[in-house]
Amino acid sequence: MEETDTITRLMEKSHQELEELLGKFKSNLLDNFELASEAFEEFKRELEKHLSIEENAIFKFFNPAKDEDYNKVVPDLMKEHDLLLEMLNNVNNDLAVKKDIDISDFEKLLVKHKKFEEEFFYPKMEKDLEDFQRDIVIARIKEGLFS
Repeated sequence: MEETDTITRLMEKSHQELEELLGKFKSNLLDNFELASEAFEEFKRELEKHLSIEENAIFKFFNPAKDEDYNKVVPDLMKEHDLLLEMLNNVNNDLAVKKDIDISDFEKLLVKHKKFEEEFFYPKMEKDLEDFQRDIVIARIKEGLFS
């Protein structure tokens, strides 16, 4: 494992890529609907992949039965995933009928979610996992990100 390969760094990199894709969508929304639609499809695909990685490579693996923080936090993060996906589908439906697009609520939730993961959840997880467990999670993240 490379020194730079941490759960936090890998997921932060994924978050940055998602921000760039969302920015591409927003920058084309007013000027070029076709490019905006293509950018949105790419963003949607990557966000769905990112959420799947979190749920399958991270949340399911890191499940300390006695950790109250974990048992309170993960269900909330999963609910936010569901809400983000629902909001994403609403935007997709609006795009299909060329309706005015407002993603401000989506962006607020996405930023809140990302900030919590990067500042609390991922660092706590890395601290609490043993080295071999951390290596497994990192391998699963990489497998999901690069598949």
